[in-house]
Amino acid sequence: MEFEQSALFGDTRPCRMVVLGVGGAGCKMLNMLLRDGLDFDSIAMHSSAQALDKSSATRHFQLGAGLTQGLSTGGDIKMGQLCAENDEESLKALLESYDLVFMLVGLGGGTGSGAAPILARIAHGMDATTICLATTPFHFEGEARRKQGDLGLRALRQHADSVICYPNQWLVPKNSEGMSLTQAFEFSDRRLRSTLRSFSSLLLKPSVLHLDFADVKMLTSHSQGIAALASVAVEGPQAVDRCIQELLASPLLEQGEAIAKAQGLMIGVVGNPETPIADIDRIFRELGSFAQSDVHLFSGVAIEPLQSGLTVTVMATEQWSLEATPSLIEDAVADDGKTQNDKAAFVQTDLELIAQDKGKFKGSDPTVINGEDLDTPTYIRKNIRISG
Repeated sequence: MEFEQSALFGDTRPCRMVVLGVGGAGCKMLNMLLRDGLDFDSIAMHSSAQALDKSSATRHFQLGAGLTQGLSTGGDIKMGQLCAENDEESLKALLESYDLVFMLVGLGGGTGSGAAPILARIAHGMDATTICLATTPFHFEGEARRKQGDLGLRALRQHADSVICYPNQWLVPKNSEGMSLTQAFEFSDRRLRSTLRSFSSLLLKPSVLHLDFADVKMLTSHSQGIAALASVAVEGPQAVDRCIQELLASPLLEQGEAIAKAQGLMIGVVGNPETPIADIDRIFRELGSFAQSDVHLFSGVAIEPLQSGLTVTVMATEQWSLEATPSLIEDAVADDGKTQNDKAAFVQTDLELIAQDKGKFKGSDPTVINGEDLDTPTYIRKNIRISG
C-alpha cells in the first residue's frame, strides 16, 4: 500500500509500508488484520512451511528452510535466530524498498522470539522505521515461555524504533472466571484486532487531519524502543465519555499513567462523516489535559464511512531522546554487561562453526552467488561465533 507523504519526501515519491507477521502468533495476527479489508503489503514469515500455507498474506517467506527442512524451530530461540541470520541477504532484498516496517510477533516460542530481533535489525539498518507489536505469554503458558518471551522482548527493544508490548494476560478481562481457554484467546485476539485496525486506519484511510508517516517516524525514532498503544471502540450514547473512561482505565496505558508520563503522545480518532466536530475536539482536549504541558503531541482524525461509533487510539512514549535508537545490541551494552536503560542483550550460548548435513537435499546442486554457497549458514560462511 502506498500513501503520499509530502511532509517527509516532498513530491519525489510515495512512502511504502509493509506489515510482517513473524512466527505462528504473528502470522495469526496478520490474518486477523487482513480480514478487515485494509489494503497494504503483507509478508508472512515462519520456519514452518505448513503454517505458511494457512496465511492470507500477499507474500510468504520461509525462514531457514535449509536448517529446519520446512519444520518449525520446536521452540528453540537459538534456531529461530539462526533461521533469520541464514537468510539475511534475501531478507534485505525483500525489505529494501520499504520506508515503514510494522512487525507483528508473539514472543515465547522459537521463531518469533529468535527471528524477530534479527528482522528488526535488518530493517532498521536499512533506514526503515521499524515498529513492532509483540505479545507475551499468558501466565498459564509456563515460566520457560515467559523467560524466553522476555529475552526476545529485550532484544527487540535494542533493534526496533518502537516496541509495543501486549502481555496476553492484560488482555483478559478481570471478571474472567468461567472463561474457557478458547474464549481467553478469542478475547485477546479481538482486542488486538481492534487496536491494529484503528492504528492502520489512521495511516491508510482518508483523513481530515492526517497522521502521516513523518509523524510516526518522529514519534518512534525518539522513543528509545519502548511505547504503549491502546485503542477503544464505542457506539451509542455518551460515546465520548466512555472512550475517555476506557482509555484511562486500560492496563495497556497503565490506567492513564502512560499518558501522564509521556514525552511523546499520539492521539487518533476514527469516526464517520457525521461525527460532530465538538466530540472530536473534546476527546483531544480531555485526553490532552492528562499529559504534560511540553509533551510532543501528534494527532490525527480518519473517516470510516461504514463506522457507526467512535474509535480512539493512543500511543505514548515515556522517553524522548535526541539520540537515535541503537542499531546493534553491542552498542547498547555497558562495560558491566548490562545494557543502557536496563535493556538486556540477546544472550546466546556458543555454537560450533560446523557445516551440517543437508538431509534430504543431500546431492542437490548448491546455490552459489558471487562465489558463496548460500546453502551454508551465514554464521559459518563468515566465521561468526555466536556467544552469550
